[in-house]
Amino acid sequence: MPKQCKIEIFDRDIVFKTAMTIQWPEVSFDYLALEQASIEIPEMNVSKGDFVHITDISGNIIYQGIATAPNVQNGVLTLGIKPLLSLFDITVSFDRTALLSGSLEAFLGGIITARYISNADILERISMNVFTTSSTTGTALNLKDNVHSLWDIAISAMTGYGIVINAILKPSTNTIEVTIGKVGTSIETVEADRENCVKSSFTIGDDYGATNKMTLINKNDETETAVYYLHTDGTISTTNADRITPVFETVEYIESSGTFADDAHSRALEALTPQEHDNLIELTFNAADKLVDLSGMAIGQVVSICHDGSMYKSILTGKQKSELNTKLIFGNVRVDLTKKLVIEKRRK
Repeated sequence: MPKQCKIEIFDRDIVFKTAMTIQWPEVSFDYLALEQASIEIPEMNVSKGDFVHITDISGNIIYQGIATAPNVQNGVLTLGIKPLLSLFDITVSFDRTALLSGSLEAFLGGIITARYISNADILERISMNVFTTSSTTGTALNLKDNVHSLWDIAISAMTGYGIVINAILKPSTNTIEVTIGKVGTSIETVEADRENCVKSSFTIGDDYGATNKMTLINKNDETETAVYYLHTDGTISTTNADRITPVFETVEYIESSGTFADDAHSRALEALTPQEHDNLIELTFNAADKLVDLSGMAIGQVVSICHDGSMYKSILTGKQKSELNTKLIFGNVRVDLTKKLVIEKRRK
C-alpha cells in the first residue's frame, strides 16, 4: 500500500488555509539550481504564492516550498512548488563595503532582514527570524557594485567558505526561521560500493586549463597593474615562484571602488582559488537505509566518498526523495543544461 503523508497550505502571513492526506510525492531539492518540484494531488484550496508544508505521519518534514501556478483538470491539481529558499533567489541592493568590517554571515543576514523584516514596504514583509551560527571574516566575493543576485552570493558563500543558508517554515509559531552559518568541520565518509547503494553516478571535474595566472589593470590608470600567480600548494600571491604549469593566463580591467591593490587582490583570490568539490556525485539509497543518515545529513555537509579504491571529497548540495528511495546529490558541478543555464543567468 502506498505510504501516506500530509500536505498543509498557509497564506503569505503563514496563516493556515487547508490540509489533506496525499500519497507520498517524489520531490527534489537542489541548492544550486533551486529547481521547482511538481506533484499531482486531489483539488484543494491553494493559490500562487502560498506556503506548502509536506510532512510524514510522524511530522517529519518531507518538503517545504512556495506554490506556483496551480492547475486543475478533472479534479486533479498539478501543483508546482519552488523550494522555500527561492525567497532569496532575488536581485537585491546592499552596501558591499560592509564586508570589509563584518562577517559574510552577518552580511547575508542583513540583506535578508532588509528585504523581508524591516522593509519600509510592509507588503513585502514576511514573518521571519534570521540567525547567524558562525562568523567568517576576510572574505573576497568581488562584488563590483551594490546590486546583485542574492542567491549567486549565497552559492559563492557555500562553495568558497562552507556557509549555508537554511530556511524552515514553523507552522507552530507562524514564522520562517532562517539560519546562516557553517555546517561544521567534521567530514563524513560515505561508501558508494556497498550493496546498500542502489545506484551511483560520478562526474569528476578536470582542472586542466583553469586560470593560474592573472594580470589586473586599473581601468582608471592603465599604468597601474598587478600580476597574481596560483602556486602548487593552492596559495595565491604576486610572487613569481613555485608556479603551476602549463600557464593559463587571463587579463582583466579593475574599476577600483577603493584602492586598486585591495580590489586586485580580492579579484585574484576569487578567480584563481581552485574550485573545491569540482564534481557531481549522485548516490541513491533505499529510503529505510540505516547505514547512511539520509534525513540528518545537511546541505553543506562535507563528505569523503569511497569508490573503486579512491576517495573523493565533495559536499552535499541536493536531495531527491521518493516513497522508496533517497538520492543524495554531491558537488558543485551540474551537467543538466536547464540547471546550468539557471546558475549562469544569476551570475550576469
